[in-house]
Amino acid sequence: MDEYMLIFRHQNGKEVASPEQIEIWMKQTMDWIGGIAAQNKFVRGEGLYFEDARVVWHNNVVTNGPFGIAYWHTQKADTKEKWDNVLQLYNRLLQVRYTPIAALNRTIALTKVYGKQQAIQEAEKLNLKNNRFYFSLLGELYSGIDNVKAKEHFSVALQMAPTTDEKNVYLQKLSCL
Repeated sequence: MDEYMLIFRHQNGKEVASPEQIEIWMKQTMDWIGGIAAQNKFVRGEGLYFEDARVVWHNNVVTNGPFGIAYWHTQKADTKEKWDNVLQLYNRLLQVRYTPIAALNRTIALTKVYGKQQAIQEAEKLNLKNNRFYFSLLGELYSGIDNVKAKEHFSVALQMAPTTDEKNVYLQKLSCL
C-alpha cells in the first residue's frame, strides 16, 4: 500500500479540546509531517473534498473547514491561491463555530491576501485583551509599519507569557525592533 489517510481525534471523543490545545496539536502534527517531507517520504496532502465530505463535531455541528485548512498548510508554496483558500475556509469555519484562536488565525490569512493594514483593522476589532496571542499577532502586524506600537504589543504578550521559552521569543522580537 502506497497511500494512507490519517485521521486525528481527541483521545476522549466526548471531551472538547480547547482552541489552544488544538493549536498545539496542529503545530505538532505539521512539524511531524514536515519531518516526513524532509525525508522525501511525504507524497502529498489533500483536504477532504467539499462536495461530499463532512466533519461532525461533538454537538452535531457539521463543517469541513479544519481539514481543508490543514491541507493548505501542508503546501510549502506561499501562493495567492493557498492563502485565498485558507481565508475562505476560516470564513466558513467561523460562521459555523467561532473561536478566538480561529479568528486570530484567520487574521494571518487575511494578512497574506490583503496586507497588514487591513489585517490590523480586523485584528483590533477582535479586542481579545486577555489573550497573549492577540498581542503577539498585533506586534507582528505592526512590525515595519509602526514599530512603537509593535513594541507595545510584544511587551504585553511578554508579560502574559507563561513560560520562559515563550518569553524568550517575545524578547527576541523586541530586540529586533
